[in-house]
Amino acid sequence: LKSKEFQGKLIIKGSVNSKGTRIEGASVELSMKGVLLSSAVSGKSGSWEQRTPAKLGQAMALTAQKQDFAKATKRVGGDGVRQIRFELLPLVIRETFQAKAGDKGSEAFKDPHSGAKFDVPVGEIIKDGMAFTGEVEFSAAVVDLSTPAGVQSMPPLTGRTVNGAVTP
Repeated sequence: LKSKEFQGKLIIKGSVNSKGTRIEGASVELSMKGVLLSSAVSGKSGSWEQRTPAKLGQAMALTAQKQDFAKATKRVGGDGVRQIRFELLPLVIRETFQAKAGDKGSEAFKDPHSGAKFDVPVGEIIKDGMAFTGEVEFSAAVVDLSTPAGVQSMPPLTGRTVNGAVTP
């Protein structure tokens, strides 16, 4: 049985890390349907804690972010205590370019460390459901799956078959 002291309350504790290092100063925000419910900032040890009234039967989004890292989001819900560990990937590319709706060209970006290349079509950027013309920021984090640390940083990949079965 769940402890009565946690009924109707959601207590989320966790840490923010990147490649084995705890990250200080990361923003951790809890939101539901785009509305911010609570926020915290990770301390020197990368740890943080949030307490909020439970929203039973409704999924909430918990997002960790810090400049120069790709943000990470996890779903949380229910009541009681939850432990969450975020792994933020460092951004290896962060550049701006001009999008032009309908243009057939592309902007090329390359990570000098891994050699990963990205071609972004400048005429196919969509904002609010509409073709977009204007300045765009492109950022990328590269995961090296040839190392144990790279594999650990991958989010869980799950799928659902046509029949509804979950495949890990």
